[in-house]
Amino acid sequence: MQDRETFRTGFGSKMAGVRNLVEVGDFWNDKEEQKQLLDAIEVVHKLQEKFESQVFHGESKTQVDQDIKALKVQVNDLHRERVAMIQKEAQEAETKARDWKLALLEAKKAQEEDSTEREEAQHDADHTAAQLEKTGSDHSSNAG
Repeated sequence: MQDRETFRTGFGSKMAGVRNLVEVGDFWNDKEEQKQLLDAIEVVHKLQEKFESQVFHGESKTQVDQDIKALKVQVNDLHRERVAMIQKEAQEAETKARDWKLALLEAKKAQEEDSTEREEAQHDADHTAAQLEKTGSDHSSNAG
């Protein structure tokens, strides 16, 4: 069995490493997620301090086991919340993408309709100009 100082040093070192990774990591989507994990790390650290002597004396193992189970439940809850948040964000992004796609299709349709109307108007203008030109030349030949 490990002696207490070896345990304390090893555990403290690992906890410091995890805390540092959480604090300086640039992979967090938001500060709330980072804060929740730091809070969970703090709970683990407090449990270690609270039960270290009992673990080394073999006392209150049941209480330690219960606290470990409670901590696992807390971590699982945090994970479920994170998964739900990611799913919600993904769903919102999909909805937004669909909305943008529909808006783009509507804009293309409006652009096509506008082009068709312009072509028809140009055709009508050309036809009217040709008729006016014909009428003008008919009048000039009758006048001569």
